[in-house]
Amino acid sequence: MIVRRPLPVAVMTAVTVGFLALALVPLLWIVLLSLKTQLQSFDRTQVFIFLPTLDNYRRLLADGTFLHYLLNSVVVAIGTVVVSLAVGAPAAYVVSRSRWREFRSAALAYSLFVRIVPPTVFIIPYFLGARLLGVNDTWWVLIVAYANLNIPLVMWSLWSFFNDVPRELDEAARIDGAGHWQIFLRVILPVAAPGLTATAILTFIMAWNEFLLALVLTSREARTLPVAIVGFLAYEGADWGLVSSGAVLVMAPIVAFTVLIRRYLVQGLVGGALKG
Repeated sequence: MIVRRPLPVAVMTAVTVGFLALALVPLLWIVLLSLKTQLQSFDRTQVFIFLPTLDNYRRLLADGTFLHYLLNSVVVAIGTVVVSLAVGAPAAYVVSRSRWREFRSAALAYSLFVRIVPPTVFIIPYFLGARLLGVNDTWWVLIVAYANLNIPLVMWSLWSFFNDVPRELDEAARIDGAGHWQIFLRVILPVAAPGLTATAILTFIMAWNEFLLALVLTSREARTLPVAIVGFLAYEGADWGLVSSGAVLVMAPIVAFTVLIRRYLVQGLVGGALKG
């Protein structure tokens, strides 16, 4: 019998640090690039040692256009979270408490199918529908499109959390005279708050970073930050200072927000895998 020895802690630490470095080096490169002039960006002697400048950020924020796109991203991301949770959370509760196994299987299979289908499949229907209704280049078309892609994620995530909530709580509240909505809002959601928080954060990040649908469904007024950054890549050449500084400003809110609530995020992600 062959006994497998666990890897030494030093080896595991080295591997972890290596993967972490691979993930962080591109981010560091973007930050450094945002602090360089156009000439410094192509100077191999000034990769890490150079005179930093904030000129790229000044140019980016000079006319207020970037701030308008920032507002669009914030509104669309928050709207997506609200709509996705408002529809997906009750649906997940119904699936979790349903006694019909066939219904549960069909609902979960449908939501999984919608989630794994490439977003490109929905582009033409969304575009034609938005054009027919006259809502092209608006917040609403992006919120509806993003919510349609994220509601299955919300269902799958919260379904596992609701399964961990004992049914005895439902029965006790029902004996006290509570209705279905009262049980869901006052009993189930507070217990599953960590999972609700983690799901909301993941939904927000996905809506914030989405590019393809925003590129097709918006032109100028409702354009979001990922699409705006691509606008700095012109046929004549790329303004890498604006591209990198814009990328930093896109990443900064998400990174800061995730760092601040990382404890609740980890607690929510792990909580769905624990019973009791």
